[in-house]
Amino acid sequence: MPVIAGATFILIVIILLWQNSQNNFIARQIQDIYYPALALSNSLEREFDQLQRNLQDAVGSADTVALAEIKNEYIKYLEKVGETKKYFDKNDLRYLELKEEFITYFPLALKSARSMITGATNEKLVDDLEVMTEKYNLIKKTLSANTQNFRELITSGFTTTESNYNLSISFIIFSTVLGVFLLGWVSTRLIQSILRPLKE
Repeated sequence: MPVIAGATFILIVIILLWQNSQNNFIARQIQDIYYPALALSNSLEREFDQLQRNLQDAVGSADTVALAEIKNEYIKYLEKVGETKKYFDKNDLRYLELKEEFITYFPLALKSARSMITGATNEKLVDDLEVMTEKYNLIKKTLSANTQNFRELITSGFTTTESNYNLSISFIIFSTVLGVFLLGWVSTRLIQSILRPLKE
């Protein structure tokens, strides 16, 4: 009987250690990867919209000086895009796709803005604007998808943690019931083995 009680206790301890290990791993991922990635992705979305508004304001006010300031903002933004690399798997191409699209989009946007300010409108500008619109929509879609992806990873992490907890509770209950059953069965067999010679 002590063996059964000891085995049940050891099994419960193993289950609790497994749950603690799994949940700690998930918690570290959420804290060190998913939350910072979500914050960065949200920031990139807001700053991209702001860059676009700054470009529109510069064109609206025919301010070529503002374009130089926006170019500096673009360089800083590109550096921030580079920070997202550490949050993606090395085989995940989303980071490279976002960076390449932005590198294509923004110089073209600056060039088009300068052309509109100086009045250099031609068919090439119309073509550039069409490409800009396509790239802009693609970047917005990618940024939004990244934000949603990190948000879902956080939700999935919490869901997994809860599932691990519920699973461990179920195993503990099962192990306890099984242990009690085995103890009862062994006790019954032991009593029967003691009483049988007395009856004879």
